[in-house]
Amino acid sequence: MITIEYKCKIKNIGSIRLNNISFLNINNKNISYSCVNGGYTREKYDLERYFDQSSSPTKFVSVKNGLGCTDSQLKFLINDKKINLNWDNSKNYVFPSLQYKKIKSQKILRVFFCNQEYDETSSPLRSKCNFKLEINTKN
Repeated sequence: MITIEYKCKIKNIGSIRLNNISFLNINNKNISYSCVNGGYTREKYDLERYFDQSSSPTKFVSVKNGLGCTDSQLKFLINDKKINLNWDNSKNYVFPSLQYKKIKSQKILRVFFCNQEYDETSSPLRSKCNFKLEINTKN
């Protein structure tokens, strides 16, 4: 298991993306991910087409779409290998987004975590951006 923890002493006014987890050497592999997007059941998605949820629609908003992950989990299956990302939304809600694309002849899958946005609700006193992510290969 790998644990990554960020602790902020003050809230910055601006957009923050934590981590940039890249999956490499995934050519010729079956890839799927699953998450809970607001309901009670886990939804599974097979990666068949390239897409990019990480692009920024304006300079004030860091991401235009992503995954709900309301149970604080994002699970990947690459062939028969499991990779689980876990965090605690009750301590700090983050918004994961994916980027799946081809660069030259290599497929790349990336996960980004948007921790805060810069918008009309931003202020230096709202909340801190503490975030703890656990990565494991358990069932």
